[in-house]
Amino acid sequence: MASETEQDAAALRAEIERQQAEAQRLRDLLLTRDEELGEALARMAVVEHRDARVHRVIDLVRAHAPGFVRRAARFMRGLRRG
Repeated sequence: MASETEQDAAALRAEIERQQAEAQRLRDLLLTRDEELGEALARMAVVEHRDARVHRVIDLVRAHAPGFVRRAARFMRGLRRG
């Protein structure tokens, strides 16, 4: 029959193993979350870059377009919203 001290030590070892497994699980979740966040930030940067390019082109067209083209653009935007 195992002594009470041996049983206590075994129980402590089991608890330590359980806590280590939980810590590993939480680390894995954190790494997965960080990876997903990095991917989302990269996609967002691409979208922002494309958006900036489109806005530069729009600004260029607005600056150099004759009045009737600007009116047509306003009309088209109105159709898109409506």
